[in-house]
Amino acid sequence: MMQEPWIAAELLHVFERVPSDASGALVREQSDGTVAGALLVEHGRVCWAMSRRYPRRLTDLLVDESSALSPAQLDEVFALCRRERKPLGETLINRGMVSLPVLHRALLRHTCEALACLVRDEAAPWSWVAHSGYGYHPMLTFSPAEVLAGVRAVTDPTLAARALTRLTEVVSDGVHGFAIERGSGAKLPLAQIGCDRIELTALTDLAAQADEVMAVAATAELDAAITELDGFACAAWLEDNLLFVLLCEDELAFNRLVAQVAAMTTKT
Repeated sequence: MMQEPWIAAELLHVFERVPSDASGALVREQSDGTVAGALLVEHGRVCWAMSRRYPRRLTDLLVDESSALSPAQLDEVFALCRRERKPLGETLINRGMVSLPVLHRALLRHTCEALACLVRDEAAPWSWVAHSGYGYHPMLTFSPAEVLAGVRAVTDPTLAARALTRLTEVVSDGVHGFAIERGSGAKLPLAQIGCDRIELTALTDLAAQADEVMAVAATAELDAAITELDGFACAAWLEDNLLFVLLCEDELAFNRLVAQVAAMTTKT
């Protein structure tokens, strides 16, 4: 599964069909009426995705993420949760078998890999089924921005890892950041840090505006641009085919951001 940015673009259209702050499921059916898969949403956040073409279980990914866990241990807890109708994730945390960050990574990876399979599936259009709520722990759900970046990590892992590594180097306290691939069509996050609370439409608008700002800056032979976009102090710069954008709202953070970008762009 490599270099398929169209999958994230298709998912953007899928998320646009979810009513704001809604709970329910986006379902796809095969031509014979059987379910190809579904995307569960609670209060506008993604809980879980499933695809009948996706072969891996969450327990498989948890073993990948944590060398201290064995498949036998997880199978035992999984069977217990099915019998007693307990949530697997919270049971594993309560028993001290996994940490919250490990569970979060495994759930996000499972959701993104299942979604990549489901988008490729030649199934019927998505249909929205409203639901009163699923009761997922808020720390175990994901923003659409997280999911889109996670899907890009599935479909283009090398480029996404490069973007995330760079963001990890430059994002500091009080600053959010994301990266997009220029020339890939829709301005979707290739990687992001701290952008979970920004609405997806607002984030794509910020990306498009930052791209335009950098196009103007390039005509003046500037390496970076610092401006205000939609209430955020924004710094943007290019590295090869990637556009990096840092955002902050706090004045002190903005001053640090200006100094940081100035130091980055004056290095020889």
